Amino acid sequence: MLERFTREMFQTRVGERLRLRLPSGTTLDLELSGVRPLVDHAGDRLAEGHREPFALTFTGPEGIGLPQATYHFTHDDLGEFEMFIVPIERVGNRLTFEAIFT
Repeated sequence: MLERFTREMFQTRVGERLRLRLPSGTTLDLELSGVRPLVDHAGDRLAEGHREPFALTFTGPEGIGLPQATYHFTHDDLGEFEMFIVPIERVGNRLTFEAIFT
């Protein structure tokens, strides 16, 4: 499923929440806080059929820390999928996470 995700699919979803399910069954919501293209500094063209690389950032709920890992996500329109996220920044009492798509 992730192979069909594109930056354009997420551009209009900034501010929406995706539900993350922990292995224990507990769920929490992450807010999609940003979508950005990943620039190819070599200037190489993408091979036909390959998507443009992009990154998603998510803001977690207050006081929640998660290690980098693959988590099960659910979204009303996008469905259910597994996604690897990495904590990249702490702002106040919230962590920001990132997912990279190449």
